[in-house]
Amino acid sequence: MARNVKIDVYRMFFCIMIVVYHANKFFGEGVYFAKAWYIGVDFFFLLSGCFLMQSIERDTNCGQKEEAQTIFIKKFKNIYPLYIISYFVSFIIVQVVNHTSIREVIELLSRSVGKIFCLEMSGIDIRGGFALRGGWYVSAVLLATLVILGLYYIGKNYFYYITAPLGVILFLGYFNQKFKMIHQTSDWLKITYSGVVRAVAVMLLGCLCYKMGKCLAEKVFSKKKLLLINVIEKVAFCIVIIGSYFKAKSNFDFMYLILCAIGITIAYGVKSADNIISRKIAWLGKTLSYLIYLNYLWLIVIIKDLNLTINKKIILFVVSLVVVCGLVIAIEKILKFVFKKYMSMREKYVIVVTEG
Repeated sequence: MARNVKIDVYRMFFCIMIVVYHANKFFGEGVYFAKAWYIGVDFFFLLSGCFLMQSIERDTNCGQKEEAQTIFIKKFKNIYPLYIISYFVSFIIVQVVNHTSIREVIELLSRSVGKIFCLEMSGIDIRGGFALRGGWYVSAVLLATLVILGLYYIGKNYFYYITAPLGVILFLGYFNQKFKMIHQTSDWLKITYSGVVRAVAVMLLGCLCYKMGKCLAEKVFSKKKLLLINVIEKVAFCIVIIGSYFKAKSNFDFMYLILCAIGITIAYGVKSADNIISRKIAWLGKTLSYLIYLNYLWLIVIIKDLNLTINKKIILFVVSLVVVCGLVIAIEKILKFVFKKYMSMREKYVIVVTEG
């Protein structure tokens, strides 16, 4: 099933919510607004679970073991290149700003292996080295993907009806009992960090969103029912956006999560007419939301301590974020071009050697 434009529109809005939540740092410790807009992270976990199941059902048709490998490699290739480019761009800029010596840079890199290879949420080298502030999300997604692929291929016949619902209930129930909220990442839970458990739980819920969205897509609705369904979708997201602006770090987190799941299910399963404006926002959401998430927080940390007015800090932040995202995209395109050229030359060389 083709991806709905609405998904990428919402992706952009929730990305902005996450940025605004952390932009509180510009206003000092005593000022807090958009209190629970961190829920945007869980929106992205939901999308990851939804699109993971789409990949499982659409993109592979080989054996079970090979399918799991293919899907994980595809997921890794989708998110890791931009992550590692963003990591080293941020690393270089931060070390230049901090006037770090060459010796300290080498020492810092030696302690950063776990983060470079996205093992941050596994607990490897969590207390040392340089961390890309949004790197915990990438690490949690990759580790959770391995868990979900294992659960799916162990028992694909009852994954949607037993394994995924049970996992959602148990993991979210654990978070409710232990933390009373979703907003946890690096608390050590004896076997792993809470960020991985959070990712597995919410991505499993995203898997169920995919299944229910697919069921909706197969149904034919009257105009009145279609209107009602679209109203429910919009209302669900409006309650999340408005409610989470005021109320945070409580059992309300779970209500926001369920409402996001309802909204994503409908947005994924029920198409609606789009226009030029929505397509442009969707393009931004699809192209930039991941890059913005990776790079906004370390820029905030650098800029917040500058001796500037709040308005100037915000303007500098927006401009810097645009420049950094553009730089990362440019580096990625150059590396892709070089790699394609190398592979083309290598193929020609092999042909010449074989024929010779």
